[in-house]
Amino acid sequence: MILSRHIETYDFYRGTQHWRVTDGDRAAIVEGATYEALRGLKRGRIAHSPEVAKNTLELDVPSNFALLDQFRPFPPTSRIHVNVKRIRVRDGFVATAWMGVIADVDDSDPSIAKIRCQSLMSAVSANGLRRVWQVPCGLPLYSAGLGMCNVDQDAFRVEATLSAIEGVTVRSAAFAAKPDGWYAGGFLRWETVHDVEHRFIVSHAGDAVVLLTPAILPIGASVSTFPGCDHTLQTCHEKFDNAPNHGGQHTIPTKNAFGSDPVF
Repeated sequence: MILSRHIETYDFYRGTQHWRVTDGDRAAIVEGATYEALRGLKRGRIAHSPEVAKNTLELDVPSNFALLDQFRPFPPTSRIHVNVKRIRVRDGFVATAWMGVIADVDDSDPSIAKIRCQSLMSAVSANGLRRVWQVPCGLPLYSAGLGMCNVDQDAFRVEATLSAIEGVTVRSAAFAAKPDGWYAGGFLRWETVHDVEHRFIVSHAGDAVVLLTPAILPIGASVSTFPGCDHTLQTCHEKFDNAPNHGGQHTIPTKNAFGSDPVF
């Protein structure tokens, strides 16, 4: 039994930042990377079901695990991936046991946090019915490709230095240079040491924009700001000069052709 003993390694990563731990009683070097021993690390059963939604993995970790700081007080906007490997101690044979992304974290317990992960298959972003017959444009702003919006976001980017932060409201003189509502539906973007963060903008008035979720940013931080679109043909033409790519059908009859009154 001793000769056939296995340990598992867990590589959590986001951008270039990694949190590598093992359930072994000492640090392990696997494929050139060092995995620190994390006491209290436990995992649930690895499921293999034809229903991808059921192929989740639950982990218990100590509440002081450094990874959890990424979710305090707000979760990151980009995914944190998980790569679980199983290593046979006898000869160092390495096998991939599970791969996925973190779905949510429950750290309400002061000593143990629960991390729920979903498989890569269930985390895949898939398009449903993308285009429908409707007056407003259904294309994502700044989407690129054949039949897409194709507005160049860099052509509309405005660099801003934050002068005040009040909850979900952030202020900058650069915001006031545009008319009210210019940035509504857009987003802020800034770079961190290892990744890029985004926050969506709900409304804009004067030098203030209101974010959908709070952002941990210091006063004086530099952010890139991108305007939003209300998906009307008028805005598409006047704001972005992009009417040929508008995805709506502005000539749809306003009278219900299937109602009781005759159309003609």
